[in-house]
Amino acid sequence: MINQLLIAQPPIQVMPALAEAVGFNEAAVLQIVHYWLSPTINQHFEDNRYWVQNLKFHLRGRFFFWDEDAIGYMIAHFEQSGILIMREATTSEGVPLTYHTINYERLEQLNPAPVPSTSNAPLEEANSNIRPTF
Repeated sequence: MINQLLIAQPPIQVMPALAEAVGFNEAAVLQIVHYWLSPTINQHFEDNRYWVQNLKFHLRGRFFFWDEDAIGYMIAHFEQSGILIMREATTSEGVPLTYHTINYERLEQLNPAPVPSTSNAPLEEANSNIRPTF
């Protein structure tokens, strides 16, 4: 019998190079924000960028196992480092809104060398650095 906790739901995937650069949890946040910024699912386009409205709220829904303070800390850290850009707006009823987007130019500075594609590399070579030793 296969354990029901293993990939029964869409997995949280991150690039190892990104996790090394910013930390695993932070990489997971950036990965999901990147997905939410996709033009196929996002319609908030302004200033030549796609934006996620109420990011903290949506991250709490996606990463329900993290507390609100941890999510808020990661957002604030990314804002301070320039990786996330935040802008504020107000609805016609006066309700404040926040929008976030990834500053891809700043993110690229963390890892200026492109990550090599392994799509044509043999599986052995691609996974050579993650094989456990027993």
